[in-house]
Formats: sequence, structure tokens, C-alpha cells
Amino acid sequence: MQWGPVALVRISIAFWYAVAGYAAAGVCDPGDGVLTIRLDPLPTGRATAPIAQLCEHLTATQTRYPGTNLILRYEVKTRP
Repeated sequence: MQWGPVALVRISIAFWYAVAGYAAAGVCDPGDGVLTIRLDPLPTGRATAPIAQLCEHLTATQTRYPGTNLILRYEVKTRP
């Protein structure tokens, strides 16, 4: 399978957002059967939006933290 230049650019951009999201600082907050991971927003709203969408998709999977009954919930903190 060959990838065209547009697809490669889109994959590169998606990869950058994923890396930036995982590198962002955040906090873990356990409680009431849920482990909430709150990520700090990235420097711009344009960069934060894809991370927020990724958080929604990950939360929708209802994944449990290994070895516990805690369901993982991902969020991006709101700016003050």
C-alpha cells in the first residue's frame, strides 16, 4: 500500500498532536470507581481541540485501569 503526500501530512500532524498530548502535564484523580486523568491545555485552542477529542474517544471505551475496578476518564482542564 502506498501513501500519498496528503495522507502522510495528515498522519504526521495527528502524530504530533498525540505526542504533544501525552507530553502535557496533568493530574490523576481517583474517586467513585473512576480514575480521572486531567491534562493541562496546550498553548493554543487549535492544538488543544484534537487532544480533547482524543480524550472523549478514550473515555468512551470505558477501559479499566489494570488491576483495579477504576474506569479511566480523560479530560482537558479548562483555562481559568
